[in-house]
Amino acid sequence: MNQDNFKKNKSFLIRYRYSKKKLKRLEDKLIDLNERLISLQSPVISDMPRGHTPGLTLDDLLVRKEELEERIKHERDKGIQLRKEVDYAIDQLDDTKLCDILEEFFINDLTLEEIGEKYCYSVRHTIRLYSEAIRQLKIQ
Repeated sequence: MNQDNFKKNKSFLIRYRYSKKKLKRLEDKLIDLNERLISLQSPVISDMPRGHTPGLTLDDLLVRKEELEERIKHERDKGIQLRKEVDYAIDQLDDTKLCDILEEFFINDLTLEEIGEKYCYSVRHTIRLYSEAIRQLKIQ
């Protein structure tokens, strides 16, 4: 198998990993937005004078929250589909060791060093298995 197919197979698998990162980023933004909503709804009372700083209103934040929740839902749905595609591709391999390596790396987000440690492989052997697994993939 040539280098282009290796890159193509790796790109196919890594899409799920990127999708998970994007979903995590959106969920973190939603947490921040929820905190802003809570702080906006419960003002702190003090005897210190304060100036008015124009900013986002409650309605603006609620609209942003709704848009963000819709983006999260879309990314979750996309992630579910990508996970199915990646699982199916990995399941086509005959060697279960190779399946385990790819699942740990692309699905469970472990590094090759962590995978080697988990399965008692050297890092070099883990990299060899990882490369072999990607080469053997048959992506439709």
